[in-house]
This record gives sequence, structure tokens and C-alpha cells, in this order.
Amino acid sequence: MVRICKFSSKVQGSLVRRVLTRSVSIVFMIGVALGMVGMPTQTAAQTGTATPTNDVAATPTLSSVPVTMSVSGKVSSGTAGVTLPAALPLTLNLVTTDAAGRVDIQTQAGTMQADSSYRFEGVTVKPGTSIFVTTTYENVVQGSLIGEAGNEGAALDLPIKLYAGTDDPSVIVLERAQQILDFKAGNIMQVLATYYYRDTSDRFFLSKDLNAQNKPISVTIPLPVGAQSIAFTNNVGTRYSIGGSPMLPSVQDTRPVLPGQTHEVIVSYNVPYDKGAPIDQDYPFTTQMVEVLIPDDAGVRLQGEFNANPNISINPQRSYTQYNLKQPIKAGGRLIYTLEGVPPNQAITAVPSGSTRSSNSADFLPIVLLAGLIVIGFVLVIVYLFRPKRGAK
Repeated sequence: MVRICKFSSKVQGSLVRRVLTRSVSIVFMIGVALGMVGMPTQTAAQTGTATPTNDVAATPTLSSVPVTMSVSGKVSSGTAGVTLPAALPLTLNLVTTDAAGRVDIQTQAGTMQADSSYRFEGVTVKPGTSIFVTTTYENVVQGSLIGEAGNEGAALDLPIKLYAGTDDPSVIVLERAQQILDFKAGNIMQVLATYYYRDTSDRFFLSKDLNAQNKPISVTIPLPVGAQSIAFTNNVGTRYSIGGSPMLPSVQDTRPVLPGQTHEVIVSYNVPYDKGAPIDQDYPFTTQMVEVLIPDDAGVRLQGEFNANPNISINPQRSYTQYNLKQPIKAGGRLIYTLEGVPPNQAITAVPSGSTRSSNSADFLPIVLLAGLIVIGFVLVIVYLFRPKRGAK
């Protein structure tokens, strides 16, 4: 049976840390602020036109003295021909995290004005507070990018761009699918897979399909045949669910795919591996690139329509061979490739030659005894047939 579990830190070790960027903590923080609403939640980090705060080499020292500031911006439609409703209700979200990692969320209610602007005055926060504005439009929570309060308490401008929806799957492109393989004792292959989707339209995408919790599904990712121990980085039971069957499981994402943003899905799973394995996987959306990375010390090779190149950037302490699929995959296509080789930690221990001979002798002993009995019986029959006949009296 397929099970859902929390993402294990043992899965791919440093590789997981490389994949999980600062945006993951932001997404978690926003998910808490939004209270995991019934409809799929789109984080504020994925909408709007404001320039997000970039990580810099030296983090400025933040004051502990609260500052008072204003937050304002314009609300616009990102979908051509769509007019936004008047007096749209807005929510100002103020999120702080202390040294122990505890998250505190404060909110204020507001309204979009007749000129499509909004403004929150007299906002008192601690420097470093994450600030964003959200609203629910077409049953999906959308909003601005995330701003941060500085020591000076300057006014913050956070534009909001809202999108209407579509259920047309042709607007979705899987730009890149990356699979990092690792091989464990017990004939197990672990896969850390990352999928990067893009919405090519000016509408957010949600399909007509519903998961077991009756939530609309955006992208569905069929996993290889036999995948098990499926795990996610975050949002277990809220954003992601498992569909399909135990032998043909699939990942169901309930977060809408927004235009102009990279929609990322990270999942890990195990596949049985015994001196090789065929990998068979469906791709519902047009797929531009598939990468498979195999550690060189595993002694495993990929057979298929791929180009192979060395890769040392994924982990400087361990070299990999990166296999790139030669051709894109059309929507609804299927990719099959074969893995061959025996990893050192799955190698079979050779049986001593003496033990082999002893075992073989024991296996053949009944046959030898049977053959001997047949020969003895044959001799007795010959002796009986050709015995001297007694003379008549």
C-alpha cells in the first residue's frame, strides 16, 4: 500500500538541502498565515509585480525597535478582458519568526478603492517582519509578493495582480523534470524528483479533477510503476495527495499554477532495484527536458535515448553522470528506460567453491541412488531371463 510520510532528512542528505531554497520557508510561513483555506491556496510569493527581496552576501543587522509604516499598492487584472469586482476585500498579513522558529501572524482587513488602489496606514511592526497582501478571487487565494520591514520604517509598495482561471491542460508545460538516484542496501533505489512547470497563458490553471478530499487538482504526476514510500518536502495532506493505484501511484498537486511563475513540485520515492530495473513513467503534459543523475560510485548505467555528461555541481563531494533525454515528450507521452549494474552495497557475496561442490553433491545424491537401483534391477532381470533351465524329470 502506498503511504505518505514526512520528508526524511536521510533522503539524499545534502542534495535535499541544495534543492530546498529560502522560498520553502516563505511558502510554509504563508501557508500558516492563510490558515490552509478550503480551496487550493496560492501563496503571495507567486503573484504580483513587485521586486522580491533578494538574498545578499551580508545580512543587515535588524533593530529590535518597532517601526510604524504604510503599505499600499494597485490591484490589477492579469487576464485580458477580465474586470475585477468593485470593493474587493483585502487582507494585510504580518508574519514574524523568532530565534526559536516560532511563527506569529497578525492580520488587518482592508478594501480595494474605486481607483483599484489600497492603503494600510499606521502599521506598526518589528524590522524584519514579512509583509504581504492577499485576497480571494475566483475561489483561489492570490496576492502580492512579499516585502520586508526595514529599520527605517519606509512606506512599502506592493502591487497585486489577479488572474482568472482555466482548466485547459494545454496551457501547462513541464519545462524540466530532474531525477537524482541513490542506491540503498536491500535492493532499493531512492529517487529525489523535482518538477518545474510553467503556465503559458494569462489564467491560473486548475483541472476539473478532484482528489479524495474533494479539492481541485492542478498538475498530476504519474510515478514509475512500483513506486512506494512517497514523501514530500512540506504541505503533506494539504497541498499534495496520492492518487492512482498501489502499483501505479500518482502525485496530485492542489496548488494552482499561476502565469509567469515557476511552479515547483518536489517528491521522493523508492523503487525496487535488483541488478537493474526498467523505469516506466507517463507524462501528461508537454515535457521539454528530462534529467537523470546517477552517482558514479554506484556502478549503474542508463540505457535509453539519453546523452550522458559528467556533473560535479550537484554535489562537489560526489561525482555524477547526468543523462539528458534527447527529445521532448509530447503531452500524454510515455518514457521507458533501463538501469543496469550492481551497486557496491547491493553486491551478492560469492559462495565458497567447497560449499558449492558440497551443495551440488547433495542435490544430485537422490539421482545417483535412483540410477544405481535401476542398474541393479536391470542386472537381476538379465540373470533371471538367462538362468540355466532345469532338466525335465
